[in-house]
Amino acid sequence: MLNFTNTLDSELTMAHELGHAVNAYESNAAQSYVNSSVPIFNAEVASTCNEFMVSNYLINKANDDNEKLYLINKSIESIRGT
Repeated sequence: MLNFTNTLDSELTMAHELGHAVNAYESNAAQSYVNSSVPIFNAEVASTCNEFMVSNYLINKANDDNEKLYLINKSIESIRGT
């Protein structure tokens, strides 16, 4: 359940949550139900990695230096917050 508002924050949040979904799917597919639980640290690594892959893509596709600097700053703030 995500309130997508067509903003950069929503896009990065969706990428983050999809990271959780893929991590849970792969964990459940590879292990029995009893062993498929993922510690929160591991789950956050997967979701944060997914979020940063999207950020990196956007930085590489930036239209100008101001946009690139904005996206880099957003990534740095995300690292600081995480």
